[in-house]
Amino acid sequence: VRHVLEGYNACLVAYGHTGSGKTHTILGEDWVRNTVGMTASPRSTDELQVLSSCDPGAGVLPRALEAIFSTLEQDGGAVCIVSFFEIHN
Repeated sequence: VRHVLEGYNACLVAYGHTGSGKTHTILGEDWVRNTVGMTASPRSTDELQVLSSCDPGAGVLPRALEAIFSTLEQDGGAVCIVSFFEIHN
């Protein structure tokens, strides 16, 4: 996160066998628990609130985004460009 805030590009990748814990690690236990049986990522504000980094069950992505955006809030001239890709094979 520190390097991203210094201007370096970053990529977060989760790779592994089915059932190995990729989603759990990246998004967190609450997201996984609340979306069992769902076929799509959460879209509503209520569903996304389970990703709060204040939650001890938050994954890598919500924690990183919280750190990045809380820092960027303090810098009025900051620009953030984000892409999200989810590939299923």
